[in-house]
Amino acid sequence: MKVNAIIAEYNPLHKGHEYLIEKGKEITGADYTIVVMSGNYVQRGEPSVMDKSIRTEAALLAGADLVIELPLYYSIASAEYFAKGAVALIDKLFVVDNLIFGSETDNIELLYDIAKLSLEYEMDCYEIISKYMSEGHSYPKAESLALFDIIEKLEDKASEEYPELSLYSKEDISKILASPNSTLAICYIKSIISLKSDIKPVAIQRITSEHNDLSLGALSSSAIRKELSDRNYEPLKDQLPADVYNLFAGNVEINYPIGPDDYSDILLYKLRSLVYGNGARLKAQGILALTEYLDVSEDLAARIINLLGEYKNFTQFVAILKTKSITYSHISRALMHIILDIKKTNAQKYISNDYSLYARILGFYKESSDLLSEVKENAKLPIISKLADAEDVIEDPLVLKHLFESINASELYGGIVASRFACDFMPELSQKIVIV
Repeated sequence: MKVNAIIAEYNPLHKGHEYLIEKGKEITGADYTIVVMSGNYVQRGEPSVMDKSIRTEAALLAGADLVIELPLYYSIASAEYFAKGAVALIDKLFVVDNLIFGSETDNIELLYDIAKLSLEYEMDCYEIISKYMSEGHSYPKAESLALFDIIEKLEDKASEEYPELSLYSKEDISKILASPNSTLAICYIKSIISLKSDIKPVAIQRITSEHNDLSLGALSSSAIRKELSDRNYEPLKDQLPADVYNLFAGNVEINYPIGPDDYSDILLYKLRSLVYGNGARLKAQGILALTEYLDVSEDLAARIINLLGEYKNFTQFVAILKTKSITYSHISRALMHIILDIKKTNAQKYISNDYSLYARILGFYKESSDLLSEVKENAKLPIISKLADAEDVIEDPLVLKHLFESINASELYGGIVASRFACDFMPELSQKIVIV
């Protein structure tokens, strides 16, 4: 049995995602594809546009054989921790041969060289990147400059240790690092190296244009989300696999789309509680309260307090908080961490506790039941098929705590869906595995 894995959000799934599953199997000769998919919150720091059960079914219709949920703390984390959590989960399944990912370049040797150099000179990279960013460079540009600074110091050794990277210019590497897909690809490879995993990384050239291109021809999830938010559904027919389009069409305006502004009132309440909850707080106390949350720095906390009086909604507040050195995605993640009560101390505990991982099965293709049996037999982490049995399956209290936090966040999402579309609330314990 040969098995591929793909780390995904499918927010939402489109033909490019279907292509990646099919092309991955074609290149590797794999029998099955496991998708580790974000639950109801995604790496950009937003709620997913549609519930994970719909996205799971879409994945199975597009060729996935098994869908496993990526736990909350990693699904809504920075690229580094998103990758580390997902790769650690895949590695612990002990059935995966290849990790398939889309990238602006399919030159795996180049991606591997960048990942290896970043790991081997990690502290040097951080220092040099900080220096270049303080001079006004963007993060991708600063990172590429840092890599080449290190290469120059290595002199002749560079062409021996990083032969592929040495063939490229700073501008070429800067373009690659400016792509979120290539950035994630490098993070995946770094995680594989760090874990000393035998999983083989396989890069597949993306067939779309820029990740954030909002033209429909780009086939990007960003473009499709925009059309959904504008209630412009008909053009999406050409962008989605036929079965997936029918699935989405059958649920639109019934239980999706959901966006970050649906969380606006909750965010305002949380921020005001933290800043003013104990009466007329001193600014220093407000900063202290806010910086308990993951990705909230002192600078960002101070901006939140200073601009809270201008708050209108989630996306507007992110936009006014954004600066040259703090990206939109970083701020969005930080604010969603505040909403979901994701604190730095818990994140550190989960990571130091071997990522506090479990594998919750979201769905599988019924003709691929052999794969599910193999996973259950070989995995070195708890496999959860039925949520009601979780406390019997999970022995580690910290892993159980992580699961319960993921459940709580998903139920908040479910409550917002029920309120917005006047539909029945579906508790997580009542959610059934999707079988196609």
